[in-house]
Amino acid sequence: PISVPSGSFDLKGSIRGVCVSFTAVEISGDTRIAYGFEGRVDRATGGISGTFTGTGPGACLSKGTFNVEVR
Repeated sequence: PISVPSGSFDLKGSIRGVCVSFTAVEISGDTRIAYGFEGRVDRATGGISGTFTGTGPGACLSKGTFNVEVR
């Protein structure tokens, strides 16, 4: 697991060719929320689309798709 100090937000990622991955973690008190994103860059538009999974707060789990529009 990622270790982040309480009361903080951490965003890390990488790009390899058209593949993009990044994580976002927020901790506030005893609450931890984390998301992992995996996607691909559309070379024509510069946008990014893909899937994500998340945990928190508590036992909550999430998953879905995402789109980033670059202007």
